[in-house]
Amino acid sequence: MKKRNVFRPYIPEIVDADTAAYLLCISRSTYDNYVDLGFLPEADVVFGNLKRWRWSTIVDHITRHPSVALIGADVGQVDPYLKAIWDGAKATR
Repeated sequence: MKKRNVFRPYIPEIVDADTAAYLLCISRSTYDNYVDLGFLPEADVVFGNLKRWRWSTIVDHITRHPSVALIGADVGQVDPYLKAIWDGAKATR
């Protein structure tokens, strides 16, 4: 069964890049670009080419670093997806 067809009623503690991208509602290539640019954290666990992230690290990085969404703002390059994620993180529920 393909991973995208599996429903989990919870977010796994450790995620791969595909799952992290899916949970952030962005493409895998965008996720990779954001990690390369420092918008999102580097992998927490690395075994050779196998990289995994703690979901809590990703959430913490986004919520503790609101300026991440504004990187490049001085040249008009505010990333609308990261800004929306940050704006959503501030909302009270």
